[in-house]
Amino acid sequence: MKKYLNIIFLILILTTGISASEKDDRNNVLAQLDSTMWKYLAIKDTSQWTITPEDSEKVFKEYFVNGYRVFRKVTKLQDRIKRNRTTYEKAAPQLEKLLTEAREKFEQGLKENPLDKYLKQAITRVYYDLVQLYNFKKDDANRLQIFMNILQFEQKPRTRVILNNQAGMIFFREELWEPAKERFRLAVNLIFEGEESEIDSSALFTNIYFRGQSYMKLYDADSALISLTRARMIAPGEKEYEQITSLINFINWDEGNIRASEMYYDCRMLASNKEYEKAESDYLDLIDMIQSDRAKYEANYRLSLIQFNRLDKRDEGVARLWNVVKLFEENPLPDKDGFVSEASYWENYSYMCVQMANQYLATDRKKAFVYYYKAAQIEGPDRGRAYLGLAGIAFNSAEVCLDYCNRAYEYEYQLNEGERKNLYNLFYLAHKRKGDFAESVKWYDRFTQI
Repeated sequence: MKKYLNIIFLILILTTGISASEKDDRNNVLAQLDSTMWKYLAIKDTSQWTITPEDSEKVFKEYFVNGYRVFRKVTKLQDRIKRNRTTYEKAAPQLEKLLTEAREKFEQGLKENPLDKYLKQAITRVYYDLVQLYNFKKDDANRLQIFMNILQFEQKPRTRVILNNQAGMIFFREELWEPAKERFRLAVNLIFEGEESEIDSSALFTNIYFRGQSYMKLYDADSALISLTRARMIAPGEKEYEQITSLINFINWDEGNIRASEMYYDCRMLASNKEYEKAESDYLDLIDMIQSDRAKYEANYRLSLIQFNRLDKRDEGVARLWNVVKLFEENPLPDKDGFVSEASYWENYSYMCVQMANQYLATDRKKAFVYYYKAAQIEGPDRGRAYLGLAGIAFNSAEVCLDYCNRAYEYEYQLNEGERKNLYNLFYLAHKRKGDFAESVKWYDRFTQI
């Protein structure tokens, strides 16, 4: 199981953060696949071939024997590696030269006599040695070609599962989603062809999981959700379960509009990288392509935070979030996994209102009052500050000021030390203005104790 889990996390690393230049430098793996050998390796109808004993002997001497002589050098070099007389790294160039030469001999022989079982056995050994070599060199293009060749004659279901899985992984890394999906599909089918007691659950999970990711990359939301839901049902651990749940939420963010989900993720990455102007521009484009109300609310919500907190566009940001919370009132939506809760919308709007009120307090007390009043209507962590702000504005009316002070006092736990001191001072001054000196002294004592 650990082997397959390591593959999962390796692929996730390899498919994250690839630069454009690295992608441009990659070879097109499909274009490099040499299918000329497949019709010889996969031959089943032997009637189309007429091989005389003389032809068979000629092929054996000319190709098998000469190829075998080369391969003996391979085995000697491998023996030196086993005996620690050299390292695989140092021997790799010579190994590649010898294996390539042996491969050419055996493959040419199979083209002339695809019925020769010795040539097939020999090329099988060469292929698997080349797989090891290309794996060491991280040469996916050549490794994939070898996998596809072996699959033409390999009959063992378990081996075919591994080969299809490895081929699928290479296609996946190269972002060739269609062939990747097909290889993972074939691997899953082969797993189920065996006895129920022999099903490899970790291999099954890996292939279903990556098949789902391939569908997701192809923007086939329905098929991706089916595969990922099945993979989640057999997830080997909590980490994998949560990871798949995140992918499902990602697909469902705009009810299967995966392109919108991708753009939303990109916008959030831009914001986390402090590219706020670019994030704002992309959020505006995203909002136009969103299909569902919930996703549109979320995008506007996050854009409002950027505008208010990062771009010095406070008026625009608070107005945008106000439109969202009004829409929530008109069209209530239940909280949903993968989305910010409705309470967060209101709490952030309340916070913005308090900040706007503080901003206008010295220049436009009427606007400040309106913003404080809006914030005071919302149950949240800034309600006490909103009432405190209203109390300060209403200071000239002792009764109104005390009313707001009492309301702010109910939320005293939300206030910091300076705000509490301000509240006690307002109590002191308002009671003093009313002529209630006993209460005034009580609050003055509390004021001086901070």
